[in-house]
Amino acid sequence: MVTVTAVLLLAGCSKDEAIRKDLSAIDRLTDQLVESVESARDPGAGVKAGRELLTAHRAEIVERLNRIGAVRGFQVNAETKKLIAKSVVGNLAKVNRLKVSMFRATVGNDELSAALDSLIDDYNSLLKAGK
Repeated sequence: MVTVTAVLLLAGCSKDEAIRKDLSAIDRLTDQLVESVESARDPGAGVKAGRELLTAHRAEIVERLNRIGAVRGFQVNAETKKLIAKSVVGNLAKVNRLKVSMFRATVGNDELSAALDSLIDDYNSLLKAGK
């Protein structure tokens, strides 16, 4: 009886699925942000769209990051721990690569460059604060 109770308690402590759902949602939002910047015909409009998307979803991202950050090591398996690190690092890389993909558009356009840098810095700060 004690073994069954212990197994049920441990099963109730697992947060793997919830963490995976939060990470997937953050991954999707990150992909949408990058796509909105890169797919726009006008680079300025793309950066503006990315900014609007980040602003609109900031609270959701913070909420999801807070849930992920509140999880203790024993509540997730090793695979989920690796997935958290992979997701955060991958999303930071995706957004920071915008500097490369937007390089031609930002050269000589200080306003666009500053707007892109601000968007990237805000995203980085948001994700890093959630770690």
